[in-house]
Order: sequence, then structure tokens, then C-alpha cells
Amino acid sequence: MNFAGARLAEAGGGGIVRLHDARTGRLLSKFEAHREEINEVKFAPRGLLLLTASYDSTVKLWEPGPPVPAGTAGAPVGELHAQGDLTKRDFQELGV
Repeated sequence: MNFAGARLAEAGGGGIVRLHDARTGRLLSKFEAHREEINEVKFAPRGLLLLTASYDSTVKLWEPGPPVPAGTAGAPVGELHAQGDLTKRDFQELGV
């Protein structure tokens, strides 16, 4: 859930991320973030950016923005190759 408590991120098989309205559960957007299954999804500490980590050994930083039609999203605003759980250091490396 993001800092404001307004959005909930869900991810998993197929490398797909889904953003929901945290209050109503309504799907706001859905996009392909990775080539393989996503094993971690977290909002950055301020809640404005979203990090995803995948079994494809990448961590990507996204700027979710306003709700967009399902299946659309811009390119990630940052990317790094990592292994293991996301840490505060991962956020710092991406400039968050």
C-alpha cells in the first residue's frame, strides 16, 4: 500500500502488476513489468514510486501516476540487477 493509503499493488505470475484503489478494491491499472514472475513489490518510502523485483534478476522503479487503461504503462524510471529481498539500499541506489 502506498504512503497515502490510496493504492494497493499486487504482483506475481506472468510479470504483471495490478494497482487497486485500496478503499474500494477497484482495479486502477494493470501492466507487464517483467519477463518472469515478480517476487517482490513495494512502494518507495514516500509512496509515490513503486519497486518491483523479479526472478529475471532485475529490480525496476515505476512512477504509477494516475489510473491508466489496463495493459498500459510507460518504461520504468530506473532499473538495477539484484538478488534477494529489496532493502533500503535498493531504494537509495535508484535515487529514491
